[in-house]
Amino acid sequence: MHKLVLCLALSVLPVQAKVLPHPLFTDGAVLQRDCSLPVWGTADEGEQVTVSLGDQVVRTVTRDGHWRVSLQARPAGGPYTLTIQGENKLTFNNLMYG
Repeated sequence: MHKLVLCLALSVLPVQAKVLPHPLFTDGAVLQRDCSLPVWGTADEGEQVTVSLGDQVVRTVTRDGHWRVSLQARPAGGPYTLTIQGENKLTFNNLMYG
């Protein structure tokens, strides 16, 4: 009986899946210079994901729960801000290319 009540209670909670990047994308991350930069993560199926870094903006759609984009190569420098947006928006600051 308690399991049934718990299942019913959980079934009425709103489900909110959020766009999530791979855990290596954090504030203060150092990115590989002079080569294209893959950025990837998870989100709901069919969710549109936008990734921006500096003046670059790349969009994709989640397939099989995963998304991936590739940003153009940059020389050493920074700091940059990486923004990843789907149903939610994540911002990572002070990223450097080195």
